[in-house]
Amino acid sequence: MKPEFEFKKVAVLATNHIERTYGLRVVWRDLPDGVTGDLDGEEIVLDTENDPETELYVLLHLFGHTTQWNTDPALRRLGYERPIHASPEKMQQIHEYEQCASRIGLTLLNEIGHGELREWLSRFFEADWSFLQVLYTSGEHTPMEVQWDCPCELLAPLPVPAFVPHVFEHRQAFE
Repeated sequence: MKPEFEFKKVAVLATNHIERTYGLRVVWRDLPDGVTGDLDGEEIVLDTENDPETELYVLLHLFGHTTQWNTDPALRRLGYERPIHASPEKMQQIHEYEQCASRIGLTLLNEIGHGELREWLSRFFEADWSFLQVLYTSGEHTPMEVQWDCPCELLAPLPVPAFVPHVFEHRQAFE
């Protein structure tokens, strides 16, 4: 069952924690249609049109990608790729990259005292991964649909790696 939660309040707590603890900036901008967020290694950009749930997921997920980009050039290169007709091996690499970003986001939720959102984040990740699987194997954009009434594998937290923010080229996230 979908949780009732004040996602905007958690997003504010997460934003403050990201800025104070990790030295990143979180900003809101009007982004192109279908783009939910962006990152560059020092700044996380959220679309002004995101609903509160999407905003929180994108914030947590892009925080995870930001740590990856600042600690591993190979992961940063993987993040820039936009494959179509990706091989199973490439899809496995992308899955690991994407899942680890959400697992780092889960650690951030725990740091701000909202670990009870673990299942919510896990389900959002599954929906995001389903979207990306279709996009990267066929090029087709499908709606991202979170499933609340079926079994879900819960993500395990992954420690936030030590990192120093650096600016890289922006890479937009999409619906």
